[in-house]
Amino acid sequence: MRVIGLSILLVLAWANLVGAQEPAHDPMRDAVRDMMVGNAIRNSMPAEYRIGREDTLRISANDGALPTLTVHVRPDGTISLPLLADVPAAGFTAAELSDVLTTKLRAFIPNPRPSVIVLDQRSVRP
Repeated sequence: MRVIGLSILLVLAWANLVGAQEPAHDPMRDAVRDMMVGNAIRNSMPAEYRIGREDTLRISANDGALPTLTVHVRPDGTISLPLLADVPAAGFTAAELSDVLTTKLRAFIPNPRPSVIVLDQRSVRP
């Protein structure tokens, strides 16, 4: 009888541990969420929104030449990126920053096409 009780206890403990695990990381779900958040923010801001200090940006490349990165604009108005180190970002629109990154990345990647999306506007306070 003790063996059955112990077996049931072990099965319940194992089931509890399995149920407590975090769900698997789903890159597609994350990409869709970021796209929806980015679209919502883009729809709520003026067409010529200027990136500011403390904003959060998503930087990616359509051709996969760069990893997709989420970066925060530092208080000094710059962002840090692999290969490029510190890049000024505050004061640019997303399209202008994309052009700046394209110019700088040409030294390392042939025909780069970076994309910049503002995920979070922390510099704009209501």
